[in-house]
Amino acid sequence: MRNSGNILVGVILITAGVLWLLKSLGVMIFNWSDILSYWYWYLIIAGLLLIVSGVTHNKFVGGFSGIFITLAIIGGFTHGFQREIRKITPFGNYKYWEKSNRKKGSKPVGEPVNKIQVYELPEGLKSSKLSFGAGAGEFNISGGATRLFEAEVASNFANYVSKYTENIEDKTASISFDLKKADLDSHDDNGNNDNRVNVKLNDSVDWDLNLNFGAGEGNFDFSNTPVKNLELNTGAADVKLKLGDKTPESRLNIRAGVASVTVLVPKTAAVEIRPTGALNSTELPGFKRHDKNVYRSDDYDETRNKITIRYKAGLSSIRIERYE
Repeated sequence: MRNSGNILVGVILITAGVLWLLKSLGVMIFNWSDILSYWYWYLIIAGLLLIVSGVTHNKFVGGFSGIFITLAIIGGFTHGFQREIRKITPFGNYKYWEKSNRKKGSKPVGEPVNKIQVYELPEGLKSSKLSFGAGAGEFNISGGATRLFEAEVASNFANYVSKYTENIEDKTASISFDLKKADLDSHDDNGNNDNRVNVKLNDSVDWDLNLNFGAGEGNFDFSNTPVKNLELNTGAADVKLKLGDKTPESRLNIRAGVASVTVLVPKTAAVEIRPTGALNSTELPGFKRHDKNVYRSDDYDETRNKITIRYKAGLSSIRIERYE
């Protein structure tokens, strides 16, 4: 029976090697993430095999159960399990996210935000920067503002501050919108803890965005907004991000923890993706591998407008796809 274990391991290695070879040669087209998405079935199969192994005392069957347990662990972390982790991350753990999304020793400065914060659009303004920092909650940022910046806050326990500066000579502006503190004593014992921030940006100026939040949901629609640079840092979150082709060159840098991230990019722009990280479920439909850890759209060299996406994540599910 000792040789049975070696035979089993050998079969597994050969099978995995052949699949990888066929995928690299283009003979077979499949995603490992598709295989790992059935992690819950692997968990059930592993349990059944362990029962059979215990009844029949067959070590060969027990070895097979180890394979499915491994697949279940990897698939669970890269697919559905991160959602379960987010479910057990309550808004009551706000202090953790507040500290984790703020540089050591720094404190947010600016005027207190009382539900609505607005900054008018200066005449001739060319570009603006936005630094957004929050803890856990629901955050929606999009274009379509008639002013430069329009924000609406609905929170029963979080306080925000905002600051605006303008450089008249360079025709640039800078906006910071950050979490000041979370009043844990004001939490609703019935679980009705609301922390929503809705932001609209003006589409006539170029934007440089730095978005930071810990847990919850992030919905960002910049399909009609000229975004040159976007830094996104998040923890246990569900993120949906849509980019447009309003600038000749856009750069997106994502850092995520246990997150589910979906990025939509227009087919009218050439896209380059540079992923890094471990135990991620990465789906890149319509993109081809150009180099090690570099993927590009087919029309990359011919298309003028370009989008570069870099992301570093762990235990996350990331999907990047193109839209009409």
